[in-house]
Amino acid sequence: MFKFSLYLIFLIFYLFPISLDFAQEETSYSVWTEQNFLIFYHPQAKKLVKELAKFYNLKYKEFIQQWANKINSPITIYLTTSPEEFKRLTRGSSPDWGEGVALVDRNWIVLKVDYQADLTKIYRIATHELVHLLLHASVNNTNIPRWFDEGWAMYNSQRWQWQQVLSLGRAIITNSLIPLENIDQVLR
Repeated sequence: MFKFSLYLIFLIFYLFPISLDFAQEETSYSVWTEQNFLIFYHPQAKKLVKELAKFYNLKYKEFIQQWANKINSPITIYLTTSPEEFKRLTRGSSPDWGEGVALVDRNWIVLKVDYQADLTKIYRIATHELVHLLLHASVNNTNIPRWFDEGWAMYNSQRWQWQQVLSLGRAIITNSLIPLENIDQVLR
């Protein structure tokens, strides 16, 4: 009887999906479906989405082969165009200057994109957020120190550039390095 009840519940939700998801309330999206990704985007971004889907598939496979565990359900990616849309989808969890957020508890990536922007920049941000999701999935969502989480995402997205090297060098010379145990408060 219990199995039948469970089956019936799943069948009802499958046949009559109920959106518990506030993300789709105010904005109409098109959806690009891949084996490991669902990409929600505005229709004018179709060309970008095709490129981004190819890129995400390559990065996903690369990270799975190198260090990450496979995620069982598709990753949902939202491409937003306005600060309000970005803030609503991220539940306000990103600073104003933020360009991407990985919502680990939802298996979501939300990117603030300019559809005319350089693809290299978009790829770097997309990779950074994908690394967050895969890292957390690889450790079964146990608590990861923020400094490691951000550092691993920066390393894998190749965001560690001369500006960061110079900043680190300046902090060493001026004896103003922040102790690792204090980094969590700085990055929040």
